[in-house]
Amino acid sequence: MEVDNLIIEYLKVREVKKSAIYSQKYELAANSRDQERQLSVKVFNALYPNDSYNSYDNCDKIIDEYCLEKYNVSIHSNVCLKSVIRIKKLNDLGI
Repeated sequence: MEVDNLIIEYLKVREVKKSAIYSQKYELAANSRDQERQLSVKVFNALYPNDSYNSYDNCDKIIDEYCLEKYNVSIHSNVCLKSVIRIKKLNDLGI
């Protein structure tokens, strides 16, 4: 479940970054981008503890594939965060 929590945190930071860019708060967007990169590496390391990441793009690709496989939603979708949280809660309840 650690991976799922990291992905939710990662998606929340992505959402903050997108919102900051939209409202032209570039300092917040840059800080969020840095957090997003750190979290993407953490998620990658949680999924593949024996491999080393090559680039942040590779981490995003791996996270997107994981979300597509497990949650049937892409990280590039607008409803990704809500869908992941909903599915995780349902799984936690055993439904």
